[in-house]
Amino acid sequence: MEIDCVFNVILYSNQPVNYFLMYKSTKNLNTEYLWKLLCERDYKDIYSILPINYKSWYDKYKSCTYIKKLKELKNNYINDLTMTQFINKTYCVLYHNDIIELPLGIFELQNLQSISASSKNITSIPTEIRKLINLTELRLTNCLIKSIPYQFSRLTSINKLYLGGNLLELIPDCICGLSNLSELSMHSNKISNINPKITQLINLKKLVLSYNQIESIPIELYKMEQLTALYMKGNQLTSIDPQISNLKNLKKLCLTNNFLSSIPCEITQLVNLEKLTLKNNKLLTIPCEFNKLTKLYFLTLSNNLLLELPYELGGNLTYIELQNNPLKFVPIGLLKSNRGRCEI
Repeated sequence: MEIDCVFNVILYSNQPVNYFLMYKSTKNLNTEYLWKLLCERDYKDIYSILPINYKSWYDKYKSCTYIKKLKELKNNYINDLTMTQFINKTYCVLYHNDIIELPLGIFELQNLQSISASSKNITSIPTEIRKLINLTELRLTNCLIKSIPYQFSRLTSINKLYLGGNLLELIPDCICGLSNLSELSMHSNKISNINPKITQLINLKKLVLSYNQIESIPIELYKMEQLTALYMKGNQLTSIDPQISNLKNLKKLCLTNNFLSSIPCEITQLVNLEKLTLKNNKLLTIPCEFNKLTKLYFLTLSNNLLLELPYELGGNLTYIELQNNPLKFVPIGLLKSNRGRCEI
């Protein structure tokens, strides 16, 4: 018998995750046997039991206490959903499906805390999203979203927002007003300028704007002292302002794949910096005071135009990349170090 495996029944428990592959056609599926099998097992924390014909299954077994939390609907061929019967659910995952839009029924689930979806058919976010006042995490990645509705500003509880791989050209004001955001990722879009109002994100710790078309970092961003991670890889940056020294709490800074010819000496004032990636730029020199970065353990400088490096470079570095530079010599501090790995 040919099996058309289009859905996983996912059982979350203290045991390893188990997968039951369901037939697309219910006539090939002995649901009575499967249910008996599930109930005979001692699963104490089953979060999701949902086959492709979930509506008929739910109607039949809706009194069962096992169906507790809508967790995953990913990697299927689902193109439509009615969600209202899961009114108390808090998580919804819709990765890699064929849905043409976010199902409107989702926005009636007012206890929903997290939505994750990915589909090239999704081109917009319904204004009904304003109803999800308890939403704390939203992932709409690798879609074709071009704009964000202004009603988005009502999601005041949200603290993690991932919109990578879309067609957004700016960071809208309605996102800049989400003061509880701690992580914002908008990589791989078409953003050319950073909205100066981004400073309103007073709790933002991680900002990912890699693979956009950004030519410069606005002065306002350098005022966001609470940032601990800034990713600007794959943009069109030609310089970094000395005011970067204001980002005292920065631990990770990624400037790979840009057009930087120099780095300001003030970068050495980032006393908490642990990882710095500068490869694939046009750097001619790096600041002599690099040894002041006492917490820096990871540094990439490969594929630049460096002729020499600071004599004191080494410090606490456990990993450094220097390949494809016309270096005249390697600092003795690196040669003596045996704490990590040096790629030359």
